[in-house]
Amino acid sequence: MKGDLVVRRLRPLDEADIREVATCLSREWGLALGYTPDETLDWCQSAAGTQYLFFLFAHRDSAMVGIVMVVDNDLEIETDRTPWLSALYITPGHRGQGIAHHLIDAAQDFVRNAGGTELYLYAAKGRLITFYGELGWQPLETFVQNATDFVIMRKPLG
Repeated sequence: MKGDLVVRRLRPLDEADIREVATCLSREWGLALGYTPDETLDWCQSAAGTQYLFFLFAHRDSAMVGIVMVVDNDLEIETDRTPWLSALYITPGHRGQGIAHHLIDAAQDFVRNAGGTELYLYAAKGRLITFYGELGWQPLETFVQNATDFVIMRKPLG
């Protein structure tokens, strides 16, 4: 039997968890974007506690099973919209178990409790747009980056 899923905000003093999150982010996105593992770790350590720049960390039986970030701005081309849901990641052995829904719900609650009324994200066209659409996210506009079509989406938090 699997243990209960626990979602919590990553705090600056959670050093082992920050290292695990940084390793995951580096492997999944950071290296491809040109960041070293140490640069990703430094960024995670500095980001683990600001209002609209934080990580939510899901774990089950003491193992990390997913993360999501909320950031002020996730796109250089978008400066007026804030905050953004970013870097949703579920470990491969735990996908399809509703963990992403729990993390997204928790992120929305954190933003709402901080006074936010909406949340944004962007994702490549395809199955992710369908996934987020089923959760109530609304497409706003599209753009192309590195020959990939992306959609900016918005979720009202009323």
